[in-house]
Amino acid sequence: MNRIVIGVDIGTTSTKAVAFSPAGRVLANDAVEYPLLQPEPAAAEQDPEQIY
Repeated sequence: MNRIVIGVDIGTTSTKAVAFSPAGRVLANDAVEYPLLQPEPAAAEQDPEQIY
């Protein structure tokens, strides 16, 4: 059976993922950006549906 380790980073303006072999070699990676909503000064929001 092949094993893969996947790391996921859900950040402020993007989600990034990397797939590694057991030896630590990068097999694949990708990132998807989404907007940071600023409805008024000094406020920041995220839309969970866009992140999902």
